[in-house]
Amino acid sequence: MKSTSDQPTNKVVTFVAVATALALIGDSMLYVVLPIYYKEAGLDSLWQVGVILSINRFVRLPLHPFIGYFYKKTSLRTGIIIALVLAVISTLGYGLASGFVLWILLRCIWGIAWSLLKIGGMSTAVFYSTAANRGRVIGLYNGIYRIGSLVGMLVGGIIVPFMGFSTTSIIFGFMSMIGIPLIWMAVSGNTHTTDIDNPTASINGSAFVRYLLNKRTLLIISSGFIIALLFQGVFASIISTALEFNYGENIMIFGWLFTVTALAGIIQALRWMWEPFLASKIGALTDGYKGRIPIYIGSLVIAAISFGLLALNMNVIIWIIVCIVVMLAATSLTTVSDAFASDSASSSSIISFITLYSIVLDLGSAAGPILAFSIISFTYGLQAVFIASSIILLILALFWVFALVHDRKEGTKIYNQRKEEAILK
Repeated sequence: MKSTSDQPTNKVVTFVAVATALALIGDSMLYVVLPIYYKEAGLDSLWQVGVILSINRFVRLPLHPFIGYFYKKTSLRTGIIIALVLAVISTLGYGLASGFVLWILLRCIWGIAWSLLKIGGMSTAVFYSTAANRGRVIGLYNGIYRIGSLVGMLVGGIIVPFMGFSTTSIIFGFMSMIGIPLIWMAVSGNTHTTDIDNPTASINGSAFVRYLLNKRTLLIISSGFIIALLFQGVFASIISTALEFNYGENIMIFGWLFTVTALAGIIQALRWMWEPFLASKIGALTDGYKGRIPIYIGSLVIAAISFGLLALNMNVIIWIIVCIVVMLAATSLTTVSDAFASDSASSSSIISFITLYSIVLDLGSAAGPILAFSIISFTYGLQAVFIASSIILLILALFWVFALVHDRKEGTKIYNQRKEEAILK
């Protein structure tokens, strides 16, 4: 049964999100630092960086169903603590690893950890929410756990040039350990994820498949894939490379000299600074009577225009401002996408749908770095990545416009039917 009080909802969701944030620090650092310091990490080329930033997601794809089944057989606390232990091992390993094969192994370990964290965390957020506050709760969860990305990208991007890649990774590994006692204290060992599936919403296998083939469900899943592909995959992985390509390894801004890793870290960390506040506000706004679709369409259009502008040759200050607009749109799109998915999960089988949704997100996130680093090696490849991203977002916005028109027509039809019934009575 679901909690009816915001206090236990906020407590459990907040502690799970904080533990997830601590586990994310090392992983997030890699997206800013590894494309520049890959030789110090024992790697030979940028294509290896693309594989390493993606392999953990490909590993999760076949694992998610097993993780979902695992959560039905064990407690939430056990699953998350196992995830945190694996996260600590992988992050400490980043500081000790040398060579492509060992890096692949560490990223596979992280892939298992994140699968446990993602399914467990999102399922908890769905369970501890209702249709009236689901957007706010999902925004709260997303906003808090992404503070880990803030620390990883900002602090990592700043201190790696001074302390070295290895030392920074080891420090982040020890920081990740803090999440283990937090979960042990906050989450009951008697809470099993079989309790998360609402018996009134759960459906059998064939009905679940038919539900997934529904046009709206397919649109929600496809949207999650595209948002993960473009923002978590493409944008996050190439920002430092794009800065170096356009403006050099050391960049002067307002008389201050920044290394490209530090600047990339600062830019991307801005999102994680506003995320804890803005994500929950956007989520709560979409809980209102106007619904989620109008905000989603507006965010898609803004993101599309901004991606297109990044392909232009412009002053570094203007380029950074456009990046900030992209990330603001990303906050909105990710929050609303997850809220859409949570709505669908609560109407079907929560664990099953969240497992499928996690697979789709990982597929998009994994494909992003590989596609991006493959394309940017060609002439005008960097510009092609940004322009293609813009076009994809505009097409997705068009599909959601059709969905909105359909909803308005259905709403008018239902209103007219009820009006006629009232007149007949």
